[in-house]
Amino acid sequence: MTLMEAIALGALLCNIIVTLLTLWRGCQAVKEIRELRKEQNVRHNGRLSSFVVPLLLLLMLTPALAHGPAEWIQRGDYRNAAGELCCGERDCFELAPGDVEIKYNGYFIRTRNELVPFNEAQPSPDGAYWRCQWGGMRKCFFAPPPSI
Repeated sequence: MTLMEAIALGALLCNIIVTLLTLWRGCQAVKEIRELRKEQNVRHNGRLSSFVVPLLLLLMLTPALAHGPAEWIQRGDYRNAAGELCCGERDCFELAPGDVEIKYNGYFIRTRNELVPFNEAQPSPDGAYWRCQWGGMRKCFFAPPPSI
């Protein structure tokens, strides 16, 4: 397994854990709502309306399912030097800082044996290295801004 595959697998596992925690919190919220309704004696045939519980779960799950660690790239409408969109969040992977070496002519990604020229890199708003690809080819590369 390559480092990139391990990072992608780790991100997937994190998303699954966040989704499961969100589901658990949603169940806790439903229990609390039921208790409040019992206390206030506001009932509809002795139970919550049939649309309330699914609606609450949908509202709580939507952020966990819609956003990932690279969601800012898709939302930011970033484009590469050729004017192409930088892909969606599932096409972008964070690189470990030790995997990237700054050379005189660009950023060298050790695990991919790839050199990204400085003019093809964009500043990373979150301070991490990101590589976006489509069809195996690099479309965008984000690097932390240089420190002063």
